[in-house]
Amino acid sequence: MKKVNKKSALFLSSVSAALVASAVAPGTSVSAEDVFPDVPSDHPYHDVIHALAEAGVVTGYEDGTFQLYSSVTRAEAAVMMARILDLDMETGEDSTFSDVYEGDWYAASINALHEAGYISGMEDGTFQPKKRNDSW
Repeated sequence: MKKVNKKSALFLSSVSAALVASAVAPGTSVSAEDVFPDVPSDHPYHDVIHALAEAGVVTGYEDGTFQLYSSVTRAEAAVMMARILDLDMETGEDSTFSDVYEGDWYAASINALHEAGYISGMEDGTFQPKKRNDSW
């Protein structure tokens, strides 16, 4: 497994805090000029959420919402991590996880994270992409 240097670990730790309050799903892209209607401007994470949107880390849901109070799935977290790390999504690696299929919106991110040594999945050979962070 790839060893993460201190700078990357600190960056990932910092971003992880933002990930707890954020969600991403396949859908429309949102720029910082757009406002997620469910994230009020006085919310403590408003600026962070919009910075993550501007950076392309989060996109919101197809209906234009951010779903601020929804917990994050493992697939959503993987997509955000792969985007933050700017991993090559065209790795060509077939999924080593029995529940991640070619064509799944999150498959390239999960495969890239696995190939780079950042994730290893569950002991049973699955990744459990739909599992939410409140049940990890």
